[in-house]
Amino acid sequence: MNQSDAMITDISSVLNEYLYTLKPIFLMNAKGLSPEELISQFPSTQAAYVLGTECDILKHIDSVELDDTGFRERERIGQLCFGSFSEGALRRFLDVVEDSVR
Repeated sequence: MNQSDAMITDISSVLNEYLYTLKPIFLMNAKGLSPEELISQFPSTQAAYVLGTECDILKHIDSVELDDTGFRERERIGQLCFGSFSEGALRRFLDVVEDSVR
């Protein structure tokens, strides 16, 4: 994932996994769900650029390469999905494990 610049996906758990990188995500909305339906059924789709089946994907990629307007939203959704630990996720995990065995 870290060797990529962006990801194109459909609705799947890989969107959430890739969200951790904070890189652009292009979501193909093959079912043609409305924005409200997407957000209601799949909240993490708010972090993606949603594309219909009849779009020029290269045009969208070029546009995001010039101006990634979705970065702040990915950051916000990422914090909701993964949390935000000032000490780092690994340190937080170790603290919880150590506290549970004391």
